[in-house]
Amino acid sequence: MKKIALAAALIAVPHLASADTILGLYAGAGIWNTSMEGTVGSDEDPITSKELGIDSNQNTFFYAALEHPIPLVPNIRIAHTGLQVDGQAIVSREFTLDEYTFQADADTATEIDLTHTDFTLYYELLDNWVTMDLGITARQLDGYAKVEGTVIQDDVEEQRTETVDLDVIVPMLYARAQFDLPLTGFHAGGAINYIGYEENTFSDIDVYVGYSAGTLGLDMGIDVGYRKLNVTVDDDEELTADVSVDGIYAALTLHF
Repeated sequence: MKKIALAAALIAVPHLASADTILGLYAGAGIWNTSMEGTVGSDEDPITSKELGIDSNQNTFFYAALEHPIPLVPNIRIAHTGLQVDGQAIVSREFTLDEYTFQADADTATEIDLTHTDFTLYYELLDNWVTMDLGITARQLDGYAKVEGTVIQDDVEEQRTETVDLDVIVPMLYARAQFDLPLTGFHAGGAINYIGYEENTFSDIDVYVGYSAGTLGLDMGIDVGYRKLNVTVDDDEELTADVSVDGIYAALTLHF
């Protein structure tokens, strides 16, 4: 009799887990401790993030997702990441950004902003102890690369600030998977956004572990993970960049 009761309980768990997808709201917010490596500037002789004195920084992010039972209509997820790194250094050699060549042995300040908002439409392929989502993301990049340093203009040395805007919408493939350890509240998962075309690539990989618990239709939890963002841009007219931003993050999560 006990074996029958246990089997019935185990069978019921997947149905209870999937019941919240009748209409579910997921949300979270956290802090991402980021560091950047890579190069920006002229394709022939780009300057490295180390030479520019770019250091680690703390950035914030948040997201919300709505899941529903309407057939053929995708679920929606919106995520925003404020992502800025900066640095200051005496650069030992000349380098070029857009129209200006910055002089060697001069104090140089740099800001790189890769702030972005993701609009994702996706379908749930699995919704049990293992969940799997697949969809597409439109990433609105709203950033810039800015350098302030010394240039020579008409044979005169002067201070100049050069800014290259990074305003573009990037379509990306989206996939997410998560495993929930039954009856414990613990979970582990990962997500990826990716696109590659010509000599430009964007990839965003996220892996995490977490715990959540709740009652009365509200679950609260915490996720701890590692995220890595790679951007390769080859634009002969304005900017050539090959940068990687990564680091550990922690987030508070809600599920209604």
